[in-house]
Amino acid sequence: MLFLSSAAFTSYMIGYLATVDFSLENITFLMGLGFIIGAVYYNYVLKKEKLKEI
Repeated sequence: MLFLSSAAFTSYMIGYLATVDFSLENITFLMGLGFIIGAVYYNYVLKKEKLKEI
């Protein structure tokens, strides 16, 4: 459910940013920045918490 929500939100924001005249380069940059922030946070959680293998 979380994956579906994030995909829907991403699609919605791409459409919204395109309608307010953001360039494709800016939209792509924002998506990449979000991915990098998510990866850094994921790395932080893995180092801080002791998670069991699924």
